[in-house]
Amino acid sequence: MGEYYMFLVQSFHPAKIPNGSLTSSLIDYPPSKMPLFFYLVLLVLGLHCAPPNSCEGKITSCLSPQQNATLYKMSSINADFAFNLYRRFTTETPDQNIFFSPVSISAALAMLSIGACSSTQTQILESLGFNLTDTPMAEIQQGFQYLICSLNFPKKELELQMGNALFIGKQLKPLAKFLDDVNNLYETEVFSTDFSNVSAAQQEINSHVERKTKGKIVGLIQDLKPNTIMVLVNYICFKAQWANPFDPSKTEEGSSFLVDKTTTVQVPMMHQIEQYYHLVDTELNCTVLQMDYSKNALALFVLPKEGQIEWVEGAMSSKTLKKWNRLLRKGWIDLFVPKFSISATYDLGAILLKMGIQDAFADTADFSGLTKDNGLKLSKVTSSKITRESLTTLRQVSFIFKHHQHNTVKGWPHLSFFFPASKLFQRCFLFLQGISSVYSPPPPQAAHKAVLHIGEKGTEAVPEVRFLNQPEIALLHPIIQFDRSFLLLILEKNTRSILFLGKIVDPTEV
Repeated sequence: MGEYYMFLVQSFHPAKIPNGSLTSSLIDYPPSKMPLFFYLVLLVLGLHCAPPNSCEGKITSCLSPQQNATLYKMSSINADFAFNLYRRFTTETPDQNIFFSPVSISAALAMLSIGACSSTQTQILESLGFNLTDTPMAEIQQGFQYLICSLNFPKKELELQMGNALFIGKQLKPLAKFLDDVNNLYETEVFSTDFSNVSAAQQEINSHVERKTKGKIVGLIQDLKPNTIMVLVNYICFKAQWANPFDPSKTEEGSSFLVDKTTTVQVPMMHQIEQYYHLVDTELNCTVLQMDYSKNALALFVLPKEGQIEWVEGAMSSKTLKKWNRLLRKGWIDLFVPKFSISATYDLGAILLKMGIQDAFADTADFSGLTKDNGLKLSKVTSSKITRESLTTLRQVSFIFKHHQHNTVKGWPHLSFFFPASKLFQRCFLFLQGISSVYSPPPPQAAHKAVLHIGEKGTEAVPEVRFLNQPEIALLHPIIQFDRSFLLLILEKNTRSILFLGKIVDPTEV
């Protein structure tokens, strides 16, 4: 069971008064004393085996064909935003795990744009990838409305819901139109909160989060500031079973995963031989594997060749996803999947500034669509994520015979990357006679290239008995083993939305 919980918590604060007391009305203080503090906390808990549970939902009908066309357009824009944001993360935190929810960050920023005006609003929407000449504001907001509606639409065997809660301080006077829009477009629950009582306000928010997540998230907010005037909680609840579950008895402990050229860690590795959609992208020098959930969701695992991960990261786009979707083919593979946990924290403020959202952080910020009170601005955006036990890491052994299937016999010399071509027939013949193994594992540094393990026992090999009961000759099964850095995408099928995007550098690092 893959399970994810993600929360975006946005807090809006007035500036502190010199004597440290709080104002009873924002209007009492000049604009320079009242920055809008936008505090964003992103929690992702999940990718782990858990008993069935339900997320609350109320949608009974959703999209028309015209709305589906809007979603198709938005899926490309949101995907490009996701990869642009991902590349910013890789710059800020090189050689570290990355994992975040692009669709939730997009929705949160789009929701914030409702309260923004003039260039403040323009910069927010353009940073999301929208051309306001081609796509007017009304269409953008309707697009996100359709997106949230579609994600929340009930689906058998897949629990997926995006929701928002807005906690507004009694001293803030938000515009009625803003409240109507966030309610109608983003299905936001609105609460009037007394932030002068920090303990009670914090308990109210945490209780709401705990209730919405069925007790999975307890004590989300621990350091609520006494000058908070508004908090927006955005969450995603996603739970789904693999279409092809793994047998726990086949999990192998102590398999090697290459973190960098000099560091190897040991991880538990699940194993199965099954049919999956997969491909080798020769242009990007990577292998792509699609693992389906039981309904309406899928995971893409992207393994670059050694030394090629930056090339793959730089080329990722909505066009890349569409290309892979066309080229993926289903076939038998010998699959190894380690469990993993991951956590990370980002300062989104600095990243959003670099992505073009500048006026929102300046004294000239225009949030007059949120309130008539002047002088509000963004001052901080923080994103942190936590994930628990996972069933979704993969390590790649080889696609030797996949390469062969895509070439004529004349192309066999290309296999010399793995063995000398002149020895391949001999080794395969000996293996079929039960005389010798096809390949002996190289030292750790070389073992993380794509290789073929046949007839060997041990943590790095697949015992011969596991091949005997398969419907095809075991020798022809590509072995997929993700044992070095790779990319991970979780997508919802109907909208092609990227629910989660990340990079696994060290699967043992929490």
